[in-house]
Amino acid sequence: MNNKKIYWNGTKSELVEICYALYTNKLIEGDHNNLLNFKEICNLVFDLLGEKITHNPYDNVYQMRRRKKKTSTSVLYKSFKKCFDC
Repeated sequence: MNNKKIYWNGTKSELVEICYALYTNKLIEGDHNNLLNFKEICNLVFDLLGEKITHNPYDNVYQMRRRKKKTSTSVLYKSFKKCFDC
């Protein structure tokens, strides 16, 4: 991979939400085809984007689950809606 830097412009909660989506859909594997756990995926993604990982990403997931308007506040929902709405 080249030495170009990439940066995250969203919030850390949004980045944790993306990590959680990768985890729940079992989209990232490690060595020997073993699935990475949620914390490992967070470490990988945050490191890739040069961000400092939140103290406990599980707290962010807990807060996401407690949202009253899950669909309207989710960065993933907003992006999917934008892509698929005609």
